[in-house]
Amino acid sequence: METTRLLLWAARREKQGVLNTESIKRFSCTDFRTIDNLWRQYSNGRFGFSLQMRIWQKITPQDPEEFASKIGWINYDKSWVKYNDLTFDLRAPIGHLPTGGAFMPSGNLKGNWFSILSNQCF
Repeated sequence: METTRLLLWAARREKQGVLNTESIKRFSCTDFRTIDNLWRQYSNGRFGFSLQMRIWQKITPQDPEEFASKIGWINYDKSWVKYNDLTFDLRAPIGHLPTGGAFMPSGNLKGNWFSILSNQCF
């Protein structure tokens, strides 16, 4: 939740409550790297945007559902996990976090999360 709050604040999208492609393109690399560094540091290298980006880049062609499956955002029955069902500890799959507000209460992806993975800051 704190990551979501910080991302929305940095992108000046608090009112909208969701990131869009344009706001992500304008995102400060300093802010992005700071958040990523904190995730990597406090997860012993298991979580972070830069790690998610590397996983995303290895998927050819880049398929959101394959990515989500690899990091534990999709269940075995191909349904998206709900935010409350994410694993918020080191037992989670590598790259599982952060979600940065990627999930609606229904569990569906919201906003343009995959634009984050194409960010040029890393």
